[in-house]
Amino acid sequence: MVIWTTVVIDMIGFGIAIPVLGPFARTTFGASGLMVGAIGSAFSLAQFVVAPFLGRLSDRIGRKPVIVVSLFGTAIASLVTGLAGSVWVLFAARAFDGASGATIGVAQAAVSDIVGPRRRAQALGMIGAAFGVGFTVGPALGALAAWIGDRRTPFYVAAALAAANAVAAIVRIPETKGTRLVEEAEAARTGAGLARTWRENDLPTLIVVSAVSMFAFSAFEQTFSIFGQDRIGFTESTAGIAFVVVGVVVSVVQGGLVGPAVRSMGDGRLLLVGLALTAVGLGVLSLTRGWWLLVPALVLLSAGQGFASPTMSSSLANRIDPARRGEVLGVSQSWGSLARVLGPLAGGVAFDHVGVPAPFVGGAVLFGVCLLLLLRVHPPGNSGARSSEVDENRAFARS
Repeated sequence: MVIWTTVVIDMIGFGIAIPVLGPFARTTFGASGLMVGAIGSAFSLAQFVVAPFLGRLSDRIGRKPVIVVSLFGTAIASLVTGLAGSVWVLFAARAFDGASGATIGVAQAAVSDIVGPRRRAQALGMIGAAFGVGFTVGPALGALAAWIGDRRTPFYVAAALAAANAVAAIVRIPETKGTRLVEEAEAARTGAGLARTWRENDLPTLIVVSAVSMFAFSAFEQTFSIFGQDRIGFTESTAGIAFVVVGVVVSVVQGGLVGPAVRSMGDGRLLLVGLALTAVGLGVLSLTRGWWLLVPALVLLSAGQGFASPTMSSSLANRIDPARRGEVLGVSQSWGSLARVLGPLAGGVAFDHVGVPAPFVGGAVLFGVCLLLLLRVHPPGNSGARSSEVDENRAFARS
């Protein structure tokens, strides 16, 4: 729970910037849709480069120091974002923030260190749920800060939150990494190595699907606020409200509906359902010109993400070799970060040169591709759970 609350606070700080960053860059510096996408990509490009390194570093020196230093880095980056005097300073600050925020894989490894196999899916599902909480509280806090102060105020709030979280982490977070696991990780690196994980238990397909779906969803995240400006007349505050709707639906689905759904259909089928709902939601969103259609579109894609995200994490976690835990989860985060680099860029280009709804139409198509790729891993007639995973899925369902 200590690790979980640390991740939640970190995600709240991340969520603060989501609805206000695009309009801030556009209004203050005259950034185009492509530049807005590039700013979002800078964050994720840094994560793509740094995440595997941080995973390996946490395998060697421990999880706690990596998490603490990264939180202080996030505080500094958020402060510089608020103080930015040019679009290039803003770009650099977001890149530094991305490098500092490349610790989700480390947090997942820390949880896996202290939780046995039967409860691991439940625990990792809780880490995934932290994103839903961040999407609920963060955008609301960012919108409130922009309303009370100005366009820069949300970033100052995020900086203060990250600094306080870092200080609390020094006191509260336990070190979970033991000498035995360090030796195991070293043996794994000197043996078959990380490349072997791409051949084990459908890891290639799962990681590719996770990355492709992240690509499509990040294009939605980065262009949604400016889509709302052009189609519906969004301000920073109303964009925040829309993201709150997304966060609330994701949290409700993960907290109340995922458990019964996993018990009734298995995690494999539920993952397929989640991807399908997200595809439909993005398709409906592309047709939206008012709140009357916007709300059901957001509910559909949020419910889809609420189902897909934890079941994807569970499917991946159950297939990872414990001896390479930090490194493999870091690589998974790295591929997701690469998707977050390319997704906002592609979304910005599509917005500028194809049409306002183009990022969402393309996203719907990509989620359909993900469905096809997953049919090999989780056929419709298969519950998606092997007999050895039954206890883990029951624990996850209770979460």
